[in-house]
Amino acid sequence: MMNKLRAVIVDDEPDAIKILRGLVEKHCKDVEIIAEAYSIKEAIIKIDQFTPDLLFLDVELSDGTGFDLLQKISDKNFETIFVTAHNHYSIKAFKFSAVDYLLKPVDVDEFRNAVDRAKNFHSHRSLNESHNYYDVLFENLNAASPKKFALPTSEGLEYVNIDDVILIKADGSYSELLFNSGKRKLVAKVLKDFHERLYEYGFFRSHNSFLVNLKHVKKLLKKDGGCIEMSDGSIASLSKRNVDLFKQIMKKYIYIS
Repeated sequence: MMNKLRAVIVDDEPDAIKILRGLVEKHCKDVEIIAEAYSIKEAIIKIDQFTPDLLFLDVELSDGTGFDLLQKISDKNFETIFVTAHNHYSIKAFKFSAVDYLLKPVDVDEFRNAVDRAKNFHSHRSLNESHNYYDVLFENLNAASPKKFALPTSEGLEYVNIDDVILIKADGSYSELLFNSGKRKLVAKVLKDFHERLYEYGFFRSHNSFLVNLKHVKKLLKKDGGCIEMSDGSIASLSKRNVDLFKQIMKKYIYIS
């Protein structure tokens, strides 16, 4: 059985900290709040003192931003969930967060899903991987160049441009990738693996069976309870619980594109 995740809440509003603590105590029995901080300065001390596994981090703090805090921490062997009341921040910042971002007032289901992802990430990431993950986070905030990732093949590894992937669809223990060239590729990896790798590059888990590249989203359709039409005309399912989050993300994404 996995040990409890040890978490620190960083927010400059006492009421917000109280609400987050209540959510954790009621809905996340395998998470323990070990400290609270109201500023970047205090958070640095608490993080150094308690070495948490998880950080619930507000974006706007009294002495800077949550991003400022992360850049000041040298030992980042923890996961981060951004929590904010401000929806005007660019998706370019939020989509590269360590685990997720949540808008206040926090939706309980989204909160539990985010914590579940944090648990999964933390259980599979070594200390070195954690450092690299945050390095990538800040590198990508200003990066304009396309990124590549590796796909296993019978001959070795194939490196593909992330921007060329339109969507990824679950197919049992496999995943099918659709490319903007019309090419399709079946890979022996489950969709969760791709989500963990590509979340920070603008891929959205619209449904248990679909991971879509936001750059290739064309339409949000109402049929079948909600689905997404991609740039090549392919259709991805959109679960009801993800509709509002998808709309919020697309508003920010379209604004900066």
